[in-house]
Amino acid sequence: MHNKSAFNKCSKFVCRKIYVCHHSDFNKISKTDNKRGRSKNTQCNAMIDIKIKLTTKDTKKKDKFVKDGLPAIIKINNDHNHNISTAEALSFLKPSKECRLQFENYFNDGLGISESIRMHESKLELEFGINSDELANAMINPKYRTIRHWYDVWKENNLGSSNYISVLQKLEEKKKYYEDNGIIVRYTENPFAILVVTPIMKRAHQLPFSKDIAFVDSTSSCDVQCHSITFMLAPCGVGAVP
Repeated sequence: MHNKSAFNKCSKFVCRKIYVCHHSDFNKISKTDNKRGRSKNTQCNAMIDIKIKLTTKDTKKKDKFVKDGLPAIIKINNDHNHNISTAEALSFLKPSKECRLQFENYFNDGLGISESIRMHESKLELEFGINSDELANAMINPKYRTIRHWYDVWKENNLGSSNYISVLQKLEEKKKYYEDNGIIVRYTENPFAILVVTPIMKRAHQLPFSKDIAFVDSTSSCDVQCHSITFMLAPCGVGAVP
């Protein structure tokens, strides 16, 4: 439901809120004018109207409900002009805050968008079954573009934007955190380069063969700025370690 009216300045009421169905025409263009795809607008009239009356000596005298401590008026119209239990209807629901926090935890664990979606859907399949209608419920299983937006916001807040200036600013902000965890981070602005040495890398540098043999492995462009990641690897009994 959408909140259509948050406050009524009429002196008879403290406040008023009207919750309308998300398939109503509130803040929506008509189906004929919608050129972006499926339209949620079915002009549904289902609503919940809540009014809170003033509680004063005068209103207590005139209104027996206010006198009895019942100042609220609630009107409910539950007559939807669309099906509310089909997979399509569930796909229009707004994702919950808990669902967003869950995806942010996936991002914090190092998962990307596709990996997070697969992980989340596998959990839902285990909980509800493979062919369950809950998989179409956007409240607990949001659409790709929603998850993409969440990831972009999370990335901006935690890693900075894609340009190197923002990346360097984030590195400065987290420099003390890295140092406290034994991680060495060095960088140059021109040319743009970042060096990362973790504790396990320091141990690998002490291996007997590290001074004689080193493997170099570079990725191709890994972001929109065409940066590459290069690993310096040393041989050991279990293979190559960075």
